[in-house]
Amino acid sequence: MLTFEKKLPAQVKELHTMLRDVCAEPSWKWLSQALHSIEDASFSQSANAAAINKTCSALLITSAAAKRELGSSPVVIYGQSPTWHSHDIGRLLLLQQFKHCLFRLQQEQWSHSLLKVYRRFGEDEKALLLRSLSLLGGAELLPIALDASRTNDEALYATLALNNPYPGTHFP
Repeated sequence: MLTFEKKLPAQVKELHTMLRDVCAEPSWKWLSQALHSIEDASFSQSANAAAINKTCSALLITSAAAKRELGSSPVVIYGQSPTWHSHDIGRLLLLQQFKHCLFRLQQEQWSHSLLKVYRRFGEDEKALLLRSLSLLGGAELLPIALDASRTNDEALYATLALNNPYPGTHFP
């Protein structure tokens, strides 16, 4: 068990278990290495800002490779639609690791770094982050949700607006 797994919310722990059930051993090994690479980047010997940038870069690199490495096996979660895929759950775990590491580096500003990363994500990564806002945090993630609400991409907007508890809970 990785150190960050001890602090996962209950729902994410369940997703972690579901992913373990559908992942082949090489995919699971890749995910473990990806999680470690994010953690290692946050322990940089350089200044805090450089460590934050390295951690952001590690998240971007590992998230981009997640679909290729973890595949797209469907994982039905509580009968929800749309179905989550193995790479979605893997990316959520990467985001949780990112949160854990940045929270340690800059507790009050981690969400600002996540917003910067969000803006560099591809469309499917953005959609996953929006679906996961309630699992990742609370009101501190409002700038990401507000940024997404101004998109011209109908699919991305729908991810935020439909069947997502975050806006109803946190939008002003």
